[in-house]
Amino acid sequence: MKQYTKPSILTAILLVPLFFSCTEIFDLSPSNNTPKLVVNAILQPDSAISVRVSKTIPYFGEINGSSTLVKDPVVKLYINDRFEGEMEPSPQIYGFGEHLFTSPIIPASGDKVKFEVSAADMEPVWGETVIPHPLIIHQVDTVTFHTLKHLFDDYYTYNNYRYYPDISPYNPKANTFQNLRIKLSVEDTEPSIDNYYTIYLFQQLEHNYLRYNYLGIYQKNDPIFTEPPKNAIGEFWDGGSYGYSNYFNDHLFKENRYTLDISITDYYLFYIEEETIVEVENNPITILITSLSKELFLFNKSIQYREDESAELIMEPVITYTNVHGGVGIIGAQSFTGWEIVIPEYDLP
Repeated sequence: MKQYTKPSILTAILLVPLFFSCTEIFDLSPSNNTPKLVVNAILQPDSAISVRVSKTIPYFGEINGSSTLVKDPVVKLYINDRFEGEMEPSPQIYGFGEHLFTSPIIPASGDKVKFEVSAADMEPVWGETVIPHPLIIHQVDTVTFHTLKHLFDDYYTYNNYRYYPDISPYNPKANTFQNLRIKLSVEDTEPSIDNYYTIYLFQQLEHNYLRYNYLGIYQKNDPIFTEPPKNAIGEFWDGGSYGYSNYFNDHLFKENRYTLDISITDYYLFYIEEETIVEVENNPITILITSLSKELFLFNKSIQYREDESAELIMEPVITYTNVHGGVGIIGAQSFTGWEIVIPEYDLP
């Protein structure tokens, strides 16, 4: 097993609600929709700083290559309340009209980073975040166990092993499903503040077009995923029994330490020909724990809450979190720590 630190790409899909449980009248005419600056930056320790700047458009406005462009944008950078100068604009325009600004300054964990953004004929905005320290993984223990039915059978109706039969923990030799229980001993290095995390488990595949096998995480055995902390952020905190990524914080840590207790399945990749297993991949399992700034945690949870609510026919409108004062967007930060579990070869019957 080995521990390492690596970045990952965090993506979120905004779903538009179709129905609302209450009715309000809004004036969506262009004259009453003053554009606001949109500022987005996700920072990482030991990585150069970049930020994207654009503007909002009216609800019924046209979206094209210049609809969100702003005129003469300027981004001022502050590190730990010290002015570091104006960031350098890129000559390239991104997406539907985003200006990219960069700085050669590389922040460290614990640094407070602030942006002040202005543009011609628009109200200036600002936002800030503190780059979190990575969680320390001290030890990982694993044990194999078997169940008569799939670990997530009560929860997954679209499970990988149903749509992709090659991915299955089913052991035809024992007529059971093979699972792996994992206990991770972790340490929080910033006990004076509330810390937020998310955990992923995945495998990089060698011969499969999926490329990655993201493993569902069964966490019914661990209250840290289901018990809301004392300072839970309202309805954004929700527990569960499985997921590909799970949020938690340090509210149950004792003396800055805790042992996570999770289980996984579907970690062997079967290649089947004529109903016979001809090959089994035993790719290493990567555990990736991301430390999130409070702002990024609130943003991610609001996106997740929006996605969960969008599945309901009757729902309340969901507001996406922003910490850009006077504007829209997210200024957040994250850091990473990881561990690799080596899987033994599968014993073919």
